[in-house]
Amino acid sequence: LADWLVDRRHCNLKWQSQVLAVREKINAAIQDMPENEEIKQLLAGAYLHYFHCLRIVEILKGTEASTKNLFGRYSSQRMKDWQEIVSLYEKENTYLAELASLLVRSISYEIPSLRKQISRCQQAQQDFARREDECQLGAAELRERFFASCKQYGITGDNLRQELLALVKDLPSLLSKIGAGASALSEAIELYQACVEFVCERWAGGDPHIPFPHLWGQRVGRPRNRGLPAVPPPSPKQPPDACVWRQQGSSCVHVSHMMSPWCHLTYGRSWQGV
Repeated sequence: LADWLVDRRHCNLKWQSQVLAVREKINAAIQDMPENEEIKQLLAGAYLHYFHCLRIVEILKGTEASTKNLFGRYSSQRMKDWQEIVSLYEKENTYLAELASLLVRSISYEIPSLRKQISRCQQAQQDFARREDECQLGAAELRERFFASCKQYGITGDNLRQELLALVKDLPSLLSKIGAGASALSEAIELYQACVEFVCERWAGGDPHIPFPHLWGQRVGRPRNRGLPAVPPPSPKQPPDACVWRQQGSSCVHVSHMMSPWCHLTYGRSWQGV
């Protein structure tokens, strides 16, 4: 379009150098501007062109009205600068070439770029909407599981910490009930111990084979450590006996003790020619 304007001699061939001179004037003029909200919005734009300059002149006619003389001219330097900028734009239709260049650039590059950006934003919006639905479904499922767990423990879940602490207070009484119920296993424990004594020629007095239920049934009701039932630690196990070699006459007897404290087996071997 700019080339068409140049070919038809609507604009000068060196319009770009004229635009550079205008840009220098604009950069110098914007350093001294009145306090006006609309002017601030115009100056906040990325690029000031001919129509922006016309609008600034219209605003200055109101703000600089007191500097107007008898002949209708303005003595304000601001008004003189922007009127000069507009005159340079209108000289040899320089503003037409600049606006044509801006229009071609917008159509060829900026508008397609904005379309792609809009497409990407729409795709991202759809993805976020799908993820939002998934998160809401997951949140609903977790909420149901949370309320199911609260119902299992017999709490409402409004004040979780306080409700769980209240449940802990009932723990000593619960353990006492369990210990009292364990005393009913005493007959089964005695039967098991009698069976072991019969099969393995059990010791005469010693630790039972299943000491924990045995001690639980005996010592429940003796609170220790804030009312909880106490169970003493198990006694350390004795290491197995070492092999003992005894010499009897011309033979050597090997005595070995098994790991079990209840069953004792002795092996005797005679070695000739040792």
